[in-house]
Amino acid sequence: MTADPDSTSGLPRSSAAATGSSEEHSRGPLKDAPDGRPRLSRRQVTLICLGLAALAALLYLPSLRHDFVNFDDMDYVKMNPRVQAGLTWESIKWSFVTVYSSNWHPITWMSHMLDCQLYGLHPGGHHATNLVFHVINTVLLFLLLKRWTGFLWRSAMVAAIFAVHPFHVESVAWVSERKDVLSAFFGLLTLWAYGGYALSGKASIPRKA
Repeated sequence: MTADPDSTSGLPRSSAAATGSSEEHSRGPLKDAPDGRPRLSRRQVTLICLGLAALAALLYLPSLRHDFVNFDDMDYVKMNPRVQAGLTWESIKWSFVTVYSSNWHPITWMSHMLDCQLYGLHPGGHHATNLVFHVINTVLLFLLLKRWTGFLWRSAMVAAIFAVHPFHVESVAWVSERKDVLSAFFGLLTLWAYGGYALSGKASIPRKA
């Protein structure tokens, strides 16, 4: 018995259904959310990213005019000859083997060293690095939530709250809190990498024998 041909494609219904299912799977979901609202285009997602970046940047732009503060900035940058030397083999080695100012955080030390190499002791440059990381983290959070949940506008709202929340003032406007924006940056990248691994289908739950 021959299957009835599909009226639009000329294929048997079973083949058309399988083909349509495969195409839909390759394109991903056609809806933003279960409530049926249409998915945004790549251009619209890009505009949301630019809007979030602008929001985070404009809010903390005045911090570029700030000086170093007497609390920790002296130990971390202004009165630290190792950091002021920039990225050298000796300073990189020091950052890994030394506990200084009650902290062991080599990546943070090296970021401050790079700032000194680029900006010297001009505080605006050091504040700008914190600001750039905060902008990147805001956009990363939006993309991560969108990837995990499929809700574009809800993800954008959460990222916007992250960008403007007063809890981040210390992390962004204080040079010595570089470790906070760096931790957020690498944490979000780690979640993105794990999410990609989980969504790839390679992840599996081991079964007991």
